[in-house]
Amino acid sequence: MKKENDIFEAVIEGVAQQVHHLQDHGDHDSVLEPCTLVIMGASGDLTARKLVPALYTLSLHNGLPDPFVIVGCSRTGLSDDKFRERMKGALSRNITVDQEKWEAFSRHLFYHPVEYDDLSAYKSLAKRLDVLDEKMNYPAASCEVSKI
Repeated sequence: MKKENDIFEAVIEGVAQQVHHLQDHGDHDSVLEPCTLVIMGASGDLTARKLVPALYTLSLHNGLPDPFVIVGCSRTGLSDDKFRERMKGALSRNITVDQEKWEAFSRHLFYHPVEYDDLSAYKSLAKRLDVLDEKMNYPAASCEVSKI
């Protein structure tokens, strides 16, 4: 498992370095467009141990666009603040967290509970994403969920 962790961290560091290189050469505008990342199963171990630390590391290296939104989803009923607390706690177990940088990053973290087999939960998520798009001043776009 240690070897897999080292490989994962090396990949994230490599991505951060590539983004930093693009920024140094003025090419980042074409790469870093506003985005929303939705993480399904966000109350799980993978999100806490790997995904959020990787995204936090990217943010430290200016490797995330402005604006960006990360929305965690799972069946667990959490508020945005409780999700942020959990992610900070998990992050703090592995690295030293700069409070000011964490606060800047965590303003982009949100949570939305979803029952995976309930279409109305996805419609609710789509509405939430629209609200977040508006809050972050994303270009006009609407999320639509249809029954497949």
